[in-house]
Amino acid sequence: MICMIPIYSGTFTFFVDTLVRWGVEITFIDVDAEGDNLVQAVEKAMKPNTKLVFCEIFGNPTVSIPDVLGTIEVAHKHNAIYLIDTTFASPYIVQPIKFGADLVLHSCSKYLGGHTDIIGGCVTCRDEANWGRLKSQQLTTGSSMSPFDASLLARGIKTLAIRLDRISDNAMIVAQHLEKHPKVKWVKYPGLESHPGHKYANQMMSKFSGMMAFDVGTAEKATKLVENLRIIVHSISLGGTESKIEHPLSMSHGKQLITKGWPGTIPEGMLRFSIGLENPNDIIVDLDQALEKI
Repeated sequence: MICMIPIYSGTFTFFVDTLVRWGVEITFIDVDAEGDNLVQAVEKAMKPNTKLVFCEIFGNPTVSIPDVLGTIEVAHKHNAIYLIDTTFASPYIVQPIKFGADLVLHSCSKYLGGHTDIIGGCVTCRDEANWGRLKSQQLTTGSSMSPFDASLLARGIKTLAIRLDRISDNAMIVAQHLEKHPKVKWVKYPGLESHPGHKYANQMMSKFSGMMAFDVGTAEKATKLVENLRIIVHSISLGGTESKIEHPLSMSHGKQLITKGWPGTIPEGMLRFSIGLENPNDIIVDLDQALEKI
């Protein structure tokens, strides 16, 4: 299989700890390093036994954006299944199956549930054959959501569109503000034209969800910023009603991941930021007062 990185740390750990043990060969390709040459890199990495191509719509934690349409074309040219995780966007923002993806993953704990109070996940399929295989696997392994979590998820989906409209609008306002702040080196938000992958996001969506990353230079500054926030929550989770921020190198993508052979690069001063439903001015004021202290 081919895996475009960066990706969620749990997914990476599953790949290298479990799939490799099962005999799966994995070729990792860095979205940021390849840039506009990503499609050619995926084409070059294809082997006669490549059965699956995997990516995330916005890579976790750097919010990198792959050329999804181009890499779908390459995968299908070689009769490989294309699997994409769109947790960072939600099905309200983008539906990759419309563009040819075979399987689409979502962590239902994030935007779909919307309230940071359930554990669950789902996969949607472009054809019934793959659906049947996955349904059989679910029945034999018992990987089903609890009835209570399912009821909360059904509740959350009812407000998905309203929440993502507000979150996307908030995120654009905050990203534009951070981009101009003198203590911020760079901002990666899919809706900003300065994002290297903005053109690829524009091919698939008109709103850009609430996930962004920004760099303040050093791990010490990043940690100090987080410690001085008053409204924004310090948390690994994302996609809820409240804004959440984390320092990946000391949290979600820390040393334990590097020791497993993480092939990408995560800047030490980078923070991953999930925008919530608060008034955007409140979010900005909180960020500004914390940035003043670093």
